[in-house]
Amino acid sequence: MHLWALASRKPRLTPKVLLITRSGSSGAVGVLVAVMAPLLVGTLTGSRRQAVSEGVKNLLLLATGWAVRRFVMHVIRRERPVRGNWVHHADGFSFPSGHSTNAAMAATLLFCTVRDHDRTGGTLGAVVGAIGAPYVTAVGVSRIYLGVHWPSDVLAGWLLGAGWSALGRRVLRGGRHQPVERVGKSPLDGANIGTANNGTANIGTANIGTGRPSGTRTT
Repeated sequence: MHLWALASRKPRLTPKVLLITRSGSSGAVGVLVAVMAPLLVGTLTGSRRQAVSEGVKNLLLLATGWAVRRFVMHVIRRERPVRGNWVHHADGFSFPSGHSTNAAMAATLLFCTVRDHDRTGGTLGAVVGAIGAPYVTAVGVSRIYLGVHWPSDVLAGWLLGAGWSALGRRVLRGGRHQPVERVGKSPLDGANIGTANNGTANIGTANIGTGRPSGTRTT
């Protein structure tokens, strides 16, 4: 795939690929998450406080994801493809791809954030996923096209970014979806219905305002 990407380069296509790859930079992804996460949560919940809180949480997960990626990169220390085939400057080691990791983290964080707050049947989550998947794919392929990463670097970046973000969101919400608050109370809540030995029913309810039980014996 690496050689195929190099052979597929076209003068008119390269500038567009450069724009795509820049959208996966750390700065671009940071701005994307910082703006979109609070905007989406505010739209779904109507709560400014909750929107800001979710924005901070997602930026924290993004920053820790960057740290994990750099740690893995310095442990593996894989060299990049031959520099003579590069179309775009790149720093550091090759594995995993930083741009691919960034794109996967951004898409996964936004999707999980919407999923955790969506009460409309998942429509908005589906839209975020439909936009995010092509974006992640395009950023990853652009790194191969530009000659700065091996295909396995991109795949590892996708897995790391998506896995770290999904795990982080799960930990932040306590491993479960936020419960839907119960509205109203059944009239029978608190009722104590029992059957005596002689076949009569003894129905007792709380005396509102005093808390003293009152009973009515029927035959």
